[in-house]
Amino acid sequence: MRLKNFAASPLVVYNHQGMPFNRPLPDSGSNSKRSSGVDAIVKAETGIQIALILPSSVVICWLIGAWADKHFHQSWISIAGVVFGAVSGLVYIIQYVIRADREDRNGTGSGKGSTGSDQ
Repeated sequence: MRLKNFAASPLVVYNHQGMPFNRPLPDSGSNSKRSSGVDAIVKAETGIQIALILPSSVVICWLIGAWADKHFHQSWISIAGVVFGAVSGLVYIIQYVIRADREDRNGTGSGKGSTGSDQ
């Protein structure tokens, strides 16, 4: 018995008359248009995310610094944590805005920026 290699043979689609035809590619332009309401929600979500990044990074690093102060019997680590949190939050916000601006100019993204590191 001879086995046929199905991966090598192309898939043929038949219409209602029994004749083969190629399916047309979907129009990507009509699907990529969003309503103005959804676009406004996406922009608001982006603004909220940017507004919460800096304070949350400062608070988290401050709490870690306060724990380290108590654990190591020091008094300067929480201040260093606040400074580190502020700097790291600002760096993230600047990278996020630059990445979103680049995607808007290229027209490839939704304006939200990418979550992975592509550098």
